[in-house]
Amino acid sequence: MRFQWEYLAAGAAGIIVLMLVWFAAPIFHVAGANALVLRAGILLLGVICIVGLLLWARSQRPELPAAAAVAPEVPTARPAFLHAGRGSEDVDILIREAADKVAAARLAAGATAWRIRRWQDQHHGPVRIGC
Repeated sequence: MRFQWEYLAAGAAGIIVLMLVWFAAPIFHVAGANALVLRAGILLLGVICIVGLLLWARSQRPELPAAAAVAPEVPTARPAFLHAGRGSEDVDILIREAADKVAAARLAAGATAWRIRRWQDQHHGPVRIGC
C-alpha cells in the first residue's frame, strides 16, 4: 500500500484528539462524571471527523481504469526459448490438445443426462441395457 497524505493527516488529527481528551478536563476544571462525558464527547467527535476526512480524501482520488484494475496485460509474443527446436513443437502440440479438451469440456458443461441420452438416440439408435 502506498503512503498517502490523508493517512498522515489522520494520524496527526488522532494525536491532537487524544491530547484534547487527556487534557480537556483539567483545563476546564471538570471532575467526576462530567469529565467522563466531556472526554467521551471529544473522542466521539474526533473519530467522526477523522473518518470523514478519510472518506472525503478517498472520494477525491482518481479511479483506475476498469481494464487495468481487473487484470494486467498478457504479452502475446512468444518467448525466445519456445523457438528453440523440436522440443517446442512437442509442447505446442500438447498445448493445442489441452486447449481442444478444455473447449470440449466447456461445450459439455451445459449438457444434462436427458440431452446426452437424446443425442445418443439420434446418432447411434436407442441404447439397450441388459440382455
